[in-house]
This record gives sequence, C-alpha cells and structure tokens, in this order.
Amino acid sequence: MADRPVLHDLIVIGGGAAGQAAAAAAAKSGLSALLFEVDTLGGASLGGGAAALRMLSETVRRPSDTTDAGIADMHRDTARQPAAGIFFEKDRRIASLVKEAARGLGLYGVQARHGRAAIAGQKNGLFAVESGSAHFYTRRLFLAPGSEPIVPAFRGISEGLQSGLVVTPEILFRTAEIPKHLVVIGGGIMGLETAWAYARLGARVAVVEMTEEVGGSLDLDAARFVRERMEEEGLSFCLSVRHLMIGNGAVFTAGAKGRQTIPADKVLISMGRKPRISGLGIEKLGIYTRDNAIVTNARMRTNIAGVWAGGDVNGRSMLAATARREAAVAVSDMNGQRDGIRYEMIPQVLFGATEAASVGETEISASAKGLDFEVRQCALHDLNLMAAEELIGGFAKFLIERTSGRLIGAHFAGAHSEAAVYAASVFVGAKFSAASIRRMTFPFLSVGEVFRGAGTGL
Repeated sequence: MADRPVLHDLIVIGGGAAGQAAAAAAAKSGLSALLFEVDTLGGASLGGGAAALRMLSETVRRPSDTTDAGIADMHRDTARQPAAGIFFEKDRRIASLVKEAARGLGLYGVQARHGRAAIAGQKNGLFAVESGSAHFYTRRLFLAPGSEPIVPAFRGISEGLQSGLVVTPEILFRTAEIPKHLVVIGGGIMGLETAWAYARLGARVAVVEMTEEVGGSLDLDAARFVRERMEEEGLSFCLSVRHLMIGNGAVFTAGAKGRQTIPADKVLISMGRKPRISGLGIEKLGIYTRDNAIVTNARMRTNIAGVWAGGDVNGRSMLAATARREAAVAVSDMNGQRDGIRYEMIPQVLFGATEAASVGETEISASAKGLDFEVRQCALHDLNLMAAEELIGGFAKFLIERTSGRLIGAHFAGAHSEAAVYAASVFVGAKFSAASIRRMTFPFLSVGEVFRGAGTGL
C-alpha cells in the first residue's frame, strides 16, 4: 500500500524576505509550514540586492571596526582598503545572515527544502506542489518567488551578456574585481548606491539615465541634491538618453546632450526588477496577473481562494520591508484576523555620498492626483546639530494638504535623512496635521527638530 501523502497547513514557494516571514509567522500561529527555495535563503536581497549593496556601502562610507574577519589593517581609510577584504567581509556577513535565517526557521518548526517548486494543480480542495519527482499537498499556498532584473533590449546587450561586459547586480556583487571604468545604466536608488560604492572602491563611474533626473520616484530636489554631491566626488552622469548601444568596450548614447561615447570595462544593468512568475505554475489554477505581476487585494489574496502572494511577485513595492509586512498581512488573513498594509507609509532611503529619503506624495504625484497642497521647506543645517555637519547642507521638504492641513509627503536630503524619515512615515501614515506635529516635543538638538524647524511652519 502506498504511503498517504503528507498534508501541510501552508506551503510557501520562495525563501526571500516575504517567504521567510510568512513561513515563520504561520508556524508561530500553529500552522505546519513547508518552504521551498531554489537558491539560498534570503533571495535576491541578500545575494545581489539591497542587503549586499548596503554592506558594501557601509564599508566604504567609514572605516570598519570588524576584527574577526581576518583582514589586516581594516581601520585605514576605506577608499584605500583592498577590494578583496571588503568583499570578503560582505560575503561573511551574508553567510551569517543566511545561517541565522535557517536557524530561525528551524526554531519555529518550519521545514525548509532546497529546490525548485511549482504548482501542479488542485483537487478536492488541496493544492499540489511538485518539486523534482515529489509532490506535496496543502490547503493554503503563499507565493513569494521574488523578482529578477529587467534586461532591456538595447543594441549589443545580448552580446555583452555573453561576453561578460554586461552584468546584473547579482553577477557584479559576486566578484571583488573592480573595473577601471564602470557604466551604470539606470539612475534609480540601487543604481546610484552601486555607482557611489564602486567609485569609492576605485572605479571611474558614469551613470546613464533615460529621464531628466536620477532618483526614480524620489523627490526631484532631493535626487538633484544627491547627484550634485556625487558629481563633486568625481562621478559623471548622462541624463535624458534616448538611444543607447553597447559594444567595443564602450557605451554609446544619444540624447538631449548629443552623442557621447563612455568607456566601459563593465556595464551594470540597473533598470529595476520584474516579478518572477515564469515556471511557477499559476496558469494551472488560473491565478490572475497584470503587467506580469500576480494581482493581490489588500489582504494579499489572489483570485483563487486559499492562495496568497506577497513580496516582489505582486509588483506593488519591491522592498524587503514591504515584503515582510505583506507576509504578515497574508498570515493574519489565513488565521481569520483582519490586517492591512499602508503603502503610503513605506519610505524610500538612498545611501551614498549623502543621504536622501522620501515618504508619501511628491510634488509630481500630488499634482497628478489633483491634490491642493503647499510646500514648506527648511535647510537641515539650520538645526546646527554639529558644527562639521553645517557644511554638508541638505534640506527637509513637507507637503501639506490645504483642505485638511495633513502632512501628505516628507522628503529629506543630506545628513540624518534616514533618521528623519522614520518619524515622517508615522506622521504621513497616521494622517497627522501640521498643527498636531507642531505641538509635539522632540529631543533637543535631535533630527526631530526638523519638523518644527525655521521656515517650515509645522
């Protein structure tokens, strides 16, 4: 007699930020959870995404105090540190995070399997998932396969990928070899952070961007501030590019500033990411997609009862913090509890030659929605936190809805932007008015004082 199939309360496909969070939350709530990951736990965020890049950026921003990595003289100026030592430390920290993730899942009782998994079908109220030659069964599915880099169809890009001239972040971050000339195609947050980190590591870096300004959905003034600081440190920018070709050790562009030839030993494609849904088997259940992303509602439900999705695969907000929150919302819904996610409360932060951060509406998005708002702005150095920081400059910008007096957007550029956006995220999400913020008390000489600084009227 054949063995009866094991039934799991939840099967999670994908072991990135969303998948791990969902499996752990489900197990803590008493559900038996089985998780599949084709690569390593942590997904793209650890291997070739934000976490790997942040570790590189932190190291090149200031001397390291690491003493257990076996790297000599790590207290020197980071710009002069051997790249091998910096990448060794990055890989060590990532390996530690992966090990900790596996340990945490084990403590919660989550079964984690390495291998590709896909939906095989549904019968008698059970979902079948196949991995290799084995089948696994569950009444609940959480889909979190993550995303993959967008690779545009520029001339020469296919040949460049084959020759190794063109790389994605996952490939670039694997090797400690620093190119003499690096061209970053895409001036979003990740592209800018990568450009600055590699410039500090010794590369001559040029950033190519198709729009008029870098920074993606960051506030335009904040993005401009960051770009100007990066230019002061020797990075170059080619904006408003209309045509691009890669070949013969160079990137050829044509746009608002005419034609340019930019030398390149490596060309990094950093034009965003797209949900990874191919091979997932969603067509066997008839799961709805839109713009290559799985459609989910406010509870992370798909159109198929018993199937939830979160993280990059729904294309809503491709950040690890968002992925974890979406996973929590999905598991709460599985357990019959109401929960939700406030996407307008999710901040964006850029680290590099200086910091920039945004949350809520920008002037562009607010105008597109027809909102009636006013802008209040002050210089961050007005706070006089430290004498040395006055030279760095920067600003805080607040968008106030006139009809309600609510703070609907907050944007920062310069030192302490990361710290300031935390409070701003709460104020925007809680729909605080400028008047209510003005009545608050913040620690003396802290970044909190920017919310009631000179000229803002908050």
